[in-house]
Amino acid sequence: MAMKKILSLICVFIMLVNIAGCSYPAEVASDAEPALIEPPAQEEIVPEEPALAPEQQDAALALYTPTPADVTNPRAEQLIVHNGNDVLNSGGQVVQVGDSFYFFGSYDNPENDWMGNAIYVRREGSPERYMLWEANRTGSLYYIDGHIVATTGWMQTIRINTQTGEVDETFIEGEIEYVDYQHREIFFWRSTFNDHVQGTEGLHAVNFDGAGERLIAPSGYMFLGIDGDTIYLQDVRRDDDNYDNILYAVNRDGSDLRRLVSFPLTQLGDWRSEPDWMDAESVQQLEVFGDWVFFTLGVHQGTARIFYGGLLRMRTDGSEIEQLFSTGSESFFLVDGWIYFRIFSYGDWPSSGTYRISVEMPKELDFWSAEHIQQADDGRIFYASGRGISGRELRSRSPDGGESVLLFPGSDVPRFEHSDFLRVLNIRVDTEYVFFTIHVSGHAIGDSWRGHDCYMAHYRVRYDGSGLTLINEENLCWVEKD
Repeated sequence: MAMKKILSLICVFIMLVNIAGCSYPAEVASDAEPALIEPPAQEEIVPEEPALAPEQQDAALALYTPTPADVTNPRAEQLIVHNGNDVLNSGGQVVQVGDSFYFFGSYDNPENDWMGNAIYVRREGSPERYMLWEANRTGSLYYIDGHIVATTGWMQTIRINTQTGEVDETFIEGEIEYVDYQHREIFFWRSTFNDHVQGTEGLHAVNFDGAGERLIAPSGYMFLGIDGDTIYLQDVRRDDDNYDNILYAVNRDGSDLRRLVSFPLTQLGDWRSEPDWMDAESVQQLEVFGDWVFFTLGVHQGTARIFYGGLLRMRTDGSEIEQLFSTGSESFFLVDGWIYFRIFSYGDWPSSGTYRISVEMPKELDFWSAEHIQQADDGRIFYASGRGISGRELRSRSPDGGESVLLFPGSDVPRFEHSDFLRVLNIRVDTEYVFFTIHVSGHAIGDSWRGHDCYMAHYRVRYDGSGLTLINEENLCWVEKD
């Protein structure tokens, strides 16, 4: 019995020594190297990518329609993998998130003779693209808190989770007008389209998470822009054969809706030509510089939808309105205190080209270049030069007229039968990159009209012209010239 007790005590002592040795390493002198404890070997754990629920995968696969540039969609969650959250060009037709490009693209719709539209994603450097969501309309894409947000149909704005691929198809029952990243608000327009939103038509605002929806202005008011806490709106009203285009201002919380000025004003020039209701004069672009509001007002007429109008200014309270110059473009650009805009030659008017006026002295017209400016950002001016297709180029230079930088040569695009026109559109600048879209016009099958967009491509290039990257390209007329 005594021997058993002795053996038991020895076992307990050994256990205590082992426990102490494993849990609390023996202390060492301060001038000695500490003892290192080798951790036990563990099997490497690779985190699994978030997977969609089966019904979500089925829905994603059902939407997917292969095109010549696509591949079979193996797993929906593979479409949205990206490295980090570096975001470029949010608000453009292409958004880059990490190493993934999100964009609107087209596909052959077997149900009819028209091409369908969809939101796609493509990894940088990959020839494969994947469909995320069919769209009845195209426009701008926004990156908001881990989601791609876009208006894709009549009164429908969706958001796609970039980690799971899940689509919230009823995120906003309306169409995006403006995204305010500083105040984390989305402004959108809603019209009557089903019973449960009756009485909620108009301009609304909602928080980035979809909560806190509130009415800013009732139905009929169209969004023009925001300056600080002031939102500018226009309202076109028809009375028999007459109409009024009225500019308003309202506080961003929806209070103090106030009338600024109404159009037409008979002293605003002679470009007016009895436009019909669909071609009623309207404000195309509005910008606030200090106490002055600059804007273009006019109409688009003819099959080419040519703009006829003028550049005007007024005080922020609607007073001192005056026309500055007639212009052949609805757009203007501010660079270093100068407003750049295009003029097309009419009779005794100066030569066509890009002109500029000082914000401080806007009645002194200064000729800048014969080229037509298309964008200005970050102290650079972007313009297309040359004629035809092979001679058409996208270039940039500083406002002081320094040496230009070639960003894109038109000679790189494919040629189509009778194609003779290349357009550079949607130029947007973000950090060191320039994003843009090109269109080549030509004939479609069975159609002799040369105005079809037969080829479209999205590109990204660095400021210095290096790193030209083709993001997506599409043959929209099916016949390429030999």
